[in-house]
Amino acid sequence: FEYRSDCPLAKTLEVIGDRWSLIIIRDLAYGPKTYSELESSPEKITTNILANRLKKLTTFNIVEKTLYQEKPKRYTYRLNNKGK
Repeated sequence: FEYRSDCPLAKTLEVIGDRWSLIIIRDLAYGPKTYSELESSPEKITTNILANRLKKLTTFNIVEKTLYQEKPKRYTYRLNNKGK
């Protein structure tokens, strides 16, 4: 991923500056959640957007995922220290 600017604020906005990322962060601020718990947010995030934002937030080391079921693979998501 290449940032458009070297400004720390602009970089942060590129990662978490959209509505869905902020809603996911809000939900995770209350504790770890499963994918289905995040999906059932009152804002009705679609599965493709949710999967995309979780991948992005994980890639940027804001959210951490932990395997809790092997078959099929299922994860819980939580904010790490950077995310908090």
